Amino acid sequence: MIDLALSMIKEDRALELMPRQANPDAPITAYRYHSLCAYMGDDDMFSSDLNEDQLKTILGHMSNRLVRLSFLWPMSIFQNMLIRKHW
Repeated sequence: MIDLALSMIKEDRALELMPRQANPDAPITAYRYHSLCAYMGDDDMFSSDLNEDQLKTILGHMSNRLVRLSFLWPMSIFQNMLIRKHW
């Protein structure tokens, strides 16, 4: 089925639905099927055969933490958090 999805993508038919056998539970486009099922497809994040470098490439951005301070909260709350963090 992956070969069929790939050939459909190459034929500019990526948004067409795959045959029902590809996913009997719900319709799926050729692009989405390939993305989920092909090795190193766009959404291949959970394969057990990915090495460390591949995982870092795919999921490395998740190690960055986003920190936001809300100016709607009283500063005393942030001061308490800083005190707990450093003491």
